[in-house]
Amino acid sequence: MNLLQTLFIESLGLEYPFKLGKIEHQELDGKTSSVTFTIEIDKDYRPSKFHTKHSSYEKSWQHLSMFQYPCYIKANLPVFLDKRTGKTVVIEVPWARKGSGFTLLFEQEVLDLLRLTNCQKTTAKFFKIYPQRVRTIYDNYTLNRYEQLEAELAPKIGLDETSTKKGHTYISLFVNLENGQILDIQDGRSSEAVANYAKELRVLGKPIESIKEFSIDMSPAFISGVKTHFSNARMTFDRFHVVQLINRYLKPLWRSKKVDKQLLEYHLKELDQLWIQPNCNEAAAFLAYWADRTKYLFKMDRLCNSIYKHFRGIINFVESKLTNGLLEGMNSKIQFIKRAARGYRYTENFKRMILFAFGAL
Repeated sequence: MNLLQTLFIESLGLEYPFKLGKIEHQELDGKTSSVTFTIEIDKDYRPSKFHTKHSSYEKSWQHLSMFQYPCYIKANLPVFLDKRTGKTVVIEVPWARKGSGFTLLFEQEVLDLLRLTNCQKTTAKFFKIYPQRVRTIYDNYTLNRYEQLEAELAPKIGLDETSTKKGHTYISLFVNLENGQILDIQDGRSSEAVANYAKELRVLGKPIESIKEFSIDMSPAFISGVKTHFSNARMTFDRFHVVQLINRYLKPLWRSKKVDKQLLEYHLKELDQLWIQPNCNEAAAFLAYWADRTKYLFKMDRLCNSIYKHFRGIINFVESKLTNGLLEGMNSKIQFIKRAARGYRYTENFKRMILFAFGAL
């Protein structure tokens, strides 16, 4: 037995009653175009003493390509008659699932590439098969798992929304900030999305009290939802959204001739000291000073009111060190998933692909 045969037998897990038969090379224009491995079944094999051989039929499966050659497996499968029930059964093969025209290894390669491309058409083109067959493989391994998936919880959770299509249609992602696991996906971006997540956890009997931290932007809906349904959890407002809010208010000052640009630049750089304060008390004192100075120098009452409204969530960063940077990166990949598929007609399909792409299925 040569090395190729040994490798093939081990990769497929061939054991009694299966054994490797002949290897055929199909030629096109005098060159090898494909390789077919024939699997033989022991003629004396029976599932039990109550089974007799009834008939047989030939079946083939597409396997992983070997070097540059497409590879196929062929076998003449026996059909057995059960004398107790009068029903016929077909022998199950270890290298493929029932009803599939591909080996398990081939389907795994299809799923691995689909997880990278997020596009069934591109994946099908690479393997030179029809997109519908990629869809069949994808559905077989993900649909039931998606329908049975349950909401999870973690001590530190990041919450953010992402668009599903044009027209202000959104979904909300709950992510474990420690390992990037998607805990749940809810429709919408309102406080109801947070309420539905909490409801699912309660129905499943999971301890909501174990959630200690939430990292969110300054969305009023998310703030209200977390306060109402996760009152034991501490909220941290993402520092990048805080800086974005401040820049949005102070940006018009750069165009004003009445404002000292050097003073404004120094004042903005001074804000960086907030994030390195040793504790929340020091951070609270610094932020109060910075906000009052902003109001005195630039007459920014609305900005200061917004800072004081979100005061506790801003300074909590000093101790929690939580940001939504992980979620922003995930959001970029999610938008790529949407573009690769040219959009999704049904939100459930979009959510399933997201969970698949991030390894949750």
